[in-house]
Amino acid sequence: IEISTADALQLKIQTGDRVRVESRRGFAIVDAVLTAALRPGNVFMPMHNLQTNNLTLEHVDPMSRQPAYKDCSVRIAKQT
Repeated sequence: IEISTADALQLKIQTGDRVRVESRRGFAIVDAVLTAALRPGNVFMPMHNLQTNNLTLEHVDPMSRQPAYKDCSVRIAKQT
C-alpha cells in the first residue's frame, strides 16, 4: 500500500513495514511504500491486487453492472 509520508510519520511506518489495512468489509496485510505523491489522508493499492478486493465495497453501476472497486475508507496499523 502506498502511504503519504506525512501519514506514515504519524503512524511510525516506514517503507517495507508490514501493515494491516482494514475496512468494514475485511482486511489485508501488505507492505508499506511511502510516497510524497499522495495527500495526507489518502492511500493507494492497485485495484488488480486480490487483497484490494477484500477491502472494497460490493456495489456496482446499475446500468453496466461494473464493480466500483475504486474507493473505500480504511484504517491502517503497523504490524508488530
